[in-house]
Amino acid sequence: MRLPNEDSRGWLASPRARLTTDAREHIESTLALLHLEAEAYRQTGEFSHGQKQRLEIGMLLMQRPQLLLLDEPAAGMTDNETMQLAELLDRLRGTCSMMVSNTIWNSSPRCPANMAA
Repeated sequence: MRLPNEDSRGWLASPRARLTTDAREHIESTLALLHLEAEAYRQTGEFSHGQKQRLEIGMLLMQRPQLLLLDEPAAGMTDNETMQLAELLDRLRGTCSMMVSNTIWNSSPRCPANMAA
């Protein structure tokens, strides 16, 4: 897959670049994984803190990483946002290796049992 900024003409080509079908499908599938399809055309400044955190993880996933390091990804989130994040991380199992540093997983009564281990 070639992203628009990989063009040999440099930064000048970016404003006129078109997404390939593969790139568009990858974006759409990542938005679906994040449960952000309905937010695709909203300004990110309007996102909740939890949506912004999921979007940041999605930006990393767009690069198809082998290892995902997350330090305190649930910091400042509501209980509902934390559960959505836990569900996202659970859906990511098998796609890449993950290392998550977060004390909330072990201390939250709403934490799924399989996420605390």
